[in-house]
Amino acid sequence: RNRWLIFWIMPICALFGVGKGLMWWAINSEYGTKADVIGSTGLNLNDSSRILFTIFYMRVKTNSKHPPEFYQEGLNKTCTYLRQFGLPGVALGDPDFILSTPACDWLNKNESISYTFEDLKHAEAASLPPKQLCGKKGMQAGKVKIMNKRFGENWIRNNTIQKEIYQIWLNKIEVMADLAESHKDKQIVFVDAGLRDRFYPSVSNLVNGGLSYDPNDQSLWASVYPATSPLIEREEKTFYGKEQCKTTPAVMAAIMAFGGHAGKHIRDLYRKGLKQTAKRAALASKGNSSACPCFDEELVLTDIYRDENIPLEINYITQHNSAIGDQYYDTT
Repeated sequence: RNRWLIFWIMPICALFGVGKGLMWWAINSEYGTKADVIGSTGLNLNDSSRILFTIFYMRVKTNSKHPPEFYQEGLNKTCTYLRQFGLPGVALGDPDFILSTPACDWLNKNESISYTFEDLKHAEAASLPPKQLCGKKGMQAGKVKIMNKRFGENWIRNNTIQKEIYQIWLNKIEVMADLAESHKDKQIVFVDAGLRDRFYPSVSNLVNGGLSYDPNDQSLWASVYPATSPLIEREEKTFYGKEQCKTTPAVMAAIMAFGGHAGKHIRDLYRKGLKQTAKRAALASKGNSSACPCFDEELVLTDIYRDENIPLEINYITQHNSAIGDQYYDTT
């Protein structure tokens, strides 16, 4: 169903000299939702000091999505960008590797948390998509024709993503909640280790606006998923390389935030949603359903977002930008 999302951007002098002003944004969304409004109750210029940045990264011996150089470069760029805000941050997953990146040396080593794959949750759920040969979410079935701005027209094979990658994705909320246990008075802000620079304005808006600390706020803040991608020539949009996977995600997990006090509440409801999504995918994989047998953390959050029976409010950090959708598949 369609609704209108209304966004209030506080008067700020943007980090890159975008200028000053008070603007109202109203955009039509294709997503059903339990919470569509980001307003003055969610933004406060005086609260950015409560923000605690979180970078979660774990090395996988053979990564079927991106080569190691991609993540090394991504960490370097992300840490360089976040450093300028002068706010604290921690490394989760493999702190030694993250902190070995020169640009990440400002992260607090003493408060960082190490994880092994044995420490991570949801191993059984993470094993389901690889068994169905699920590939990158943004890819069509089989080989995908991509209009790449740098390389022109290409046909790219959609490789299956392995269990370890899915397990990392499915544990983003988990590690944020772990960190929240000792930082209940902070806004835990997850930033993807390889955040694309086109999403930097979202982080700037979040920091400059400052997510207010409200002990009554039990919601998860997340970035909106790009709704369109004209760069892929296709008659009908599908995902994960599977013809039956046609649900457009509503939530992107590249940037997420919640108050530390809400960690347990959000973790419990996330686990409930993950259980339902994994159960549906398992039935589909056995041929007992025509549903999509593939999922990741963004599909889990999308299912929660659309499920009125799971009382977790998910609010958008930033307005939808069609330019994001236009570029999304350019380098994926």
